[in-house]
Amino acid sequence: MAGWLLQYFYLVLVLSLLLPYSNVYADDCEKAKELLKINKSVNYQWGGDNPKTGFDCSGLISYVFKYLGKPIPRTTSRKLWISIDDNHFHWSNSECLDLVWWTLTPDRPFGHIGIMMKNDNFWHSSSSLGVTGDKFIINTYWDKNFEGCKRIN
Repeated sequence: MAGWLLQYFYLVLVLSLLLPYSNVYADDCEKAKELLKINKSVNYQWGGDNPKTGFDCSGLISYVFKYLGKPIPRTTSRKLWISIDDNHFHWSNSECLDLVWWTLTPDRPFGHIGIMMKNDNFWHSSSSLGVTGDKFIINTYWDKNFEGCKRIN
């Protein structure tokens, strides 16, 4: 019995060394997706950054990345846009865990932030719905107000 267990642990070790980094990334994507599903419909709260008090948009993003062990600043979405390198891209070229920004009112450019999942899906904390998932569709509200996506390294 001990020989089988040793072979099992050896196999796990070898596979973990051979699997590409993208599998770790995929695991983070799945972890984030599950965390967001658990927190679906948690109320919007300006300045909120946890499920007990509610979330605003940047508080939700900070919460997700902290959960993944990759903390990012808990800040307004505009400051976060400025703080990340200038390589931004269209949502159609995004990957899971990329950050996405919108300008929803002219007086607040880059005023809303969300997190991309797979297949043009994203999550955010909406002032009317709380934590919710949505999908980009060309020429709809989210597409028309889109500003850009950036990747956290």
